Amino acid sequence: MAELLVKQTWHLRLLTPIHIGCGETLWHDFDWVTAGKETLVLDKDRIWEAALPEEEDAPLDLGLLRRPPAQLVDQEELGADSPYVLYRLRGTPRGEEVLAQTKNAWRQPYIPGSSLKGAIRTVLLWEAVRTGRVQVQEADMDRRRERAAQKIEQQAFGSDPNHDLLRALRVGDSRPLSLEALRLLNVYVFSSGGGDQGQRIPINVEAISHNQETSAPVTIDGYLLREPSLGFEARADWLTSELPDIARRWASYQLGSEAEFYRMRGWQRPLTYVQKLMGALNRLSGRAFLLQFGWGTGWGAKTIGPLLPAELRDRVIQRYRLSLGRHSPGAPFPRSRRLRGRLGTHGSDPDYPLGWVRVRITDSVRLQERGA
Repeated sequence: MAELLVKQTWHLRLLTPIHIGCGETLWHDFDWVTAGKETLVLDKDRIWEAALPEEEDAPLDLGLLRRPPAQLVDQEELGADSPYVLYRLRGTPRGEEVLAQTKNAWRQPYIPGSSLKGAIRTVLLWEAVRTGRVQVQEADMDRRRERAAQKIEQQAFGSDPNHDLLRALRVGDSRPLSLEALRLLNVYVFSSGGGDQGQRIPINVEAISHNQETSAPVTIDGYLLREPSLGFEARADWLTSELPDIARRWASYQLGSEAEFYRMRGWQRPLTYVQKLMGALNRLSGRAFLLQFGWGTGWGAKTIGPLLPAELRDRVIQRYRLSLGRHSPGAPFPRSRRLRGRLGTHGSDPDYPLGWVRVRITDSVRLQERGA
């Protein structure tokens, strides 16, 4: 009997924190305040409602609405179980802004299926280029940066959305986590100079903590994989039996590249973290693998750029103006990394990378066609 539909569960364990932004920025005194080692995200509507007069005919003091909500409540009113606090985060910002994490309507953080599927797409494209199945030619690159790799992806997955192999892979949003899974991270852009070189003002982000576990529903559509007019048969194994091996190879390459980058710059703590991840990867087998995705994971995790020949890579960097400063031919790119910053003797030191997740696949339902 031929399998026509496989429903899977992808079990996710965060090995380092992950930030997937929702596009919202939280501002000091308007959206959050600190208390000790915590960040308190405020219920602005409730604070303003409590500050306004209860009498319907009372004159409206517009000045109240111009004041930051934090100035309308006393610190004592923000204690445990305060009605004016939406949620609390471990950690405190360094600066005025915090980038908010994607959450559902009940303010529960989760991992969007689109982010997970995007990571798989990058891994499969990397494999296609690495093995030579797809040849990267500068002439195939679109003039627009946001569509630079479109023709290269079409070689790997299909000529248009209707004939795209990943139509057969449907990834749902993860099971939501509690707000207690969130923390406040101070992320710095560390340049190749090491130590406190680079961006001294941190990027504060809400992030799901490491060691959190969740799961996402995934469906592999065998109907589409077997449809002759779509031409998926030769690549169907990418989504089924070969996917864990491909993803492990990609993770080994990515971790090895990052380890070399950290080693050359003397960043011992990030190097130690990556070496631990390499050890965890080497212990995996079967249907388990590592992925890196989300905000702050960088060019190497989201593109096939590191696989390009050096001369072509240099031309791509120049053509699409990818380097903020001057890029010397043959020099490593990018020259910086977004890493969690750790307070040291002389400022903030690089601590660890973001977005590493272990995935373990189990089948939950297999629907089959009799007699096929």
